[in-house]
Amino acid sequence: MPTYNAGELLRPALESVLAQTHADWRLLVVDDASNDGSADMVESYGDERVRVVRQPVNGGQTAALNAGLALVESRWVARLDQDDLAAPRRAERQLAHLADHPRTVLLGTWADYIDEHDEFVSSFRPPTAPSAVRAALVGRLEENPFIHSSVVFDADAARRAGGYPATMRYAQDYGLWVRLLAHGDAEVLGETLCTVRIHPGQTSGDRAVALRMWREVLAGGDGLDDLLRMDDDERARWRRGRARVHTHMAIAELALRDRPAAAVHARAVARTLGSTPAAALDVADVLAAGVRHRAAAILARQ
Repeated sequence: MPTYNAGELLRPALESVLAQTHADWRLLVVDDASNDGSADMVESYGDERVRVVRQPVNGGQTAALNAGLALVESRWVARLDQDDLAAPRRAERQLAHLADHPRTVLLGTWADYIDEHDEFVSSFRPPTAPSAVRAALVGRLEENPFIHSSVVFDADAARRAGGYPATMRYAQDYGLWVRLLAHGDAEVLGETLCTVRIHPGQTSGDRAVALRMWREVLAGGDGLDDLLRMDDDERARWRRGRARVHTHMAIAELALRDRPAAAVHARAVARTLGSTPAAALDVADVLAAGVRHRAAAILARQ
């Protein structure tokens, strides 16, 4: 659990780990140079299973994640963000599933979203089977099937895959997940074992952040066709997924009046259409969705 100035949101997250029905765990909290006493609060629980590692300077979440991964001694590592919650049986259920599925190196779960007042917002129910999860990671890049706070993954496999990509700030999880596919199966357990908190302090709704995230998603997928030894059909789905992202980004750059940047993505789409004509369906789908979104925004202002 990386943490930085989490305030009182950290306490429920920590207590959700302390409440696990599977008792043989260790919690590694990587405090990213907080100045609000977060590390002291964690240590005040006095539980020998909880270890706090204090970073000397604030290096950001990706650096904190990799610092924690380097210190993990068990085979399996579970992730939880500082403001999210693990269901009491999360560790028990995921470890049981992994014991029955030896090829799996990455396992997420279904999740619910809540607001800052603990009120239910929505549900997250991605596909569960390895084939469907792989298809989503490779070919439906807008639909990451993993909630970061829900995953358990093989620590050694993650380190062999290079850990979280150090150059990524917002899509570092995706950058690791797609490379873990080279080491085994990825699945989602069809049980709601994680609660994700949405609150005003988050930046995910910012357009500039969204663009940076999409750039990182594209970078994370560079060379993936060769790494995963894709067959022709999967390679075509991978190209189509990237064309969808480039189309999204071209639209966003035009909205920001950055025509040169939009042209870069438009050329990438054109190259994909040259090698994979079926991508035209994906591009048309994204463009239609953009028109519908624009029309809804106009109607809302009237």
